[in-house]
Amino acid sequence: MNEYTFSYRFNGKSWSLSIWADNPEEARAKFRAARENAHYDGEVVAKVYTFVNISWVKKLYKRTKYLMGIKE
Repeated sequence: MNEYTFSYRFNGKSWSLSIWADNPEEARAKFRAARENAHYDGEVVAKVYTFVNISWVKKLYKRTKYLMGIKE
């Protein structure tokens, strides 16, 4: 998956947005879909980046629960 950018003008300034897709055609299709039915979800207040291999995080979570005596 690659990141594709689209540019536009708003209030006399240039802006851009990114869409993740497998190819340019899919990116354009996603842009059209967003233009037709996108809605406001809210403000992004934080981003959490994690490892590609999420299993390490899962193991840490389970180990922490075990050490704290938390039952599932």
